[in-house]
Amino acid sequence: MYNTNVFYSDSCAELFGALAKAQGMMGRAFKDANNPAFRTKYTSLASVLEAILPAYNASGLCVLQHPVLAEDVIHMTTLITHESGQWMKSICSMPVSGKKDAHAVGSAISYLRRYTLASICGVIQSDDDGNDASGAASSSPSPVLAFTPRAAPPAARQMTDAEIAEAIAPIELDALKLYCEAHNKPAPADMPAHQQAQMLSWLKTVGAATIEQFLSQRLASLASHAAPIEAEEPKTRRARKSGGEA
Repeated sequence: MYNTNVFYSDSCAELFGALAKAQGMMGRAFKDANNPAFRTKYTSLASVLEAILPAYNASGLCVLQHPVLAEDVIHMTTLITHESGQWMKSICSMPVSGKKDAHAVGSAISYLRRYTLASICGVIQSDDDGNDASGAASSSPSPVLAFTPRAAPPAARQMTDAEIAEAIAPIELDALKLYCEAHNKPAPADMPAHQQAQMLSWLKTVGAATIEQFLSQRLASLASHAAPIEAEEPKTRRARKSGGEA
């Protein structure tokens, strides 16, 4: 990667305050994907986003990324904005090596997104399959292996329904299951251990309010569908009575 440029809005006081708040809430990005060519695990873009977005959105921050391909080089602009209108952005570029097909371009874009996001936002992540974008395996060890986090890492064992219910109280487990089902996510007890850990971290930040809003909207929707049915029942009974008298 090369040619990195960083730009800021005229004022950044509120932006930097929100960034500090968000970093205090962020969890880890876990190695949740496999690189079959080298039999290694790496941190996917989805895992990086899951570690960042809940804390950022709760702090009034938004992340945008814009890739551009020009002369076999990917240029990635990463923009972080605050609800105050303050912003910062960086532009990072890297060549697309080997065959310039859709897979190579997509791999380079994904690689740039993961590494620029993790770097800018301060996410703890493991080394990944950068060889897919560069054409060669990285020979440098992952810096995460030498990092000792202040907090204990999430439990590697999958939690049961009873354990999840105890961990998320006072949120109802049934409410969480409904939310997961409505958003095409696996049931909480069926999630891998690292996803359960991310879910618990999300619930401690914006998740509880999100589920409360989801339940309110669901109840309102059910009520709006029930009202026409209740209004129709007297008409139906009158029509049957009239038909019977005839």
